[in-house]
Amino acid sequence: MVATLIDALLAAGREILLVGAPGSTTRPGLTVSDATTLDTTWAVLRAFGPDVVHDHTNGQLLPAEPDWPAVRTHHLNEHCAS
Repeated sequence: MVATLIDALLAAGREILLVGAPGSTTRPGLTVSDATTLDTTWAVLRAFGPDVVHDHTNGQLLPAEPDWPAVRTHHLNEHCAS
C-alpha cells in the first residue's frame, strides 16, 4: 500500500519523506529516514517540513495533535481490539 502511494505521489511531482524503513531504496524525490522513536521522528519531520503527514504507525510515532495536517491509516493486527 505504501509503495503504491509513493509511486503515485512521485509521479505527481511531490517530494516524499519515508520514515521508519531502514534499507529502503531511494530515488529522486524520495528521502528515507530510519527514525523509529517519537523524538527522532519529530526531529526528522521538523527538518523536512512536510505539508501533510500520512501516518501508518497505528498512532505509535505521532502524537494525537501533530504540528502538520495528518492522515492516519490504521492497519488491523493481532493487537487491535475486535
